[in-house]
Parts: sequence; C-alpha cells; structure tokens
Amino acid sequence: MVEGALATVSLTCREKIVKVFNLSLQMFNLVVQSTRVEKDYKAVASLAQTLRDELLIQKFLLHSEQSNTRVTNKVHEAMLDLAYQTHLGEDIVTREVYEQIKRLTGGSNHKALLA
Repeated sequence: MVEGALATVSLTCREKIVKVFNLSLQMFNLVVQSTRVEKDYKAVASLAQTLRDELLIQKFLLHSEQSNTRVTNKVHEAMLDLAYQTHLGEDIVTREVYEQIKRLTGGSNHKALLA
C-alpha cells in the first residue's frame, strides 16, 4: 500500500494543476500520518526507501519554491509532519533540505541561505 501510494504521489507531486497537486499532497500526508504505517516496521522501511528512490522530498521542495505562499506552507507543513514521524525522525528531511541548499548554491556560501 505504501509503495503504491507514494508512487502515485511521485508521479503527480510536480503537477501544475493545483487540485491534482493538493490531492497528491493529501495522499502523502495520509501515508505519513497513518498510525497503521507507523506501527508496521516493514511499512516504515518501505516509506523511507520510497522517499529516497522517488526523490519525493526534493520534488516537493522544488514545487514549493515555484508556487505561491499557500502551497509552500502546505508543503512545509507536510515536511514537518514527516520530520515528526517517530521511526524516520527529522534526519531524512534535514538531509534533503541541506542537499537542496547545496545544489542551489553550487556548494558555496550556503550559510547565507540557511538564515
């Protein structure tokens, strides 16, 4: 279930049509906030692996940079929910945000972007 839902999210999370993107974000939140997923070790491992394989965090962050404030807030709220996921922790989100900053700055002067 987790892999299928996140594969769908991966295909639709860069969508320019706001309704499609919002549904994609809602499906992502449903998986991340699910107590059923949180209690199942295999589901959490699948969630972490799919996040890495499909580059979902990176896709959401790129979409939030190209969107209006409302969408950006929704994406950041979803990333916070993911960071508070018990078995994944904030490490996975923090690492992706840091990598995004490095990509944008070319590896130099990233301290200015952290402010």
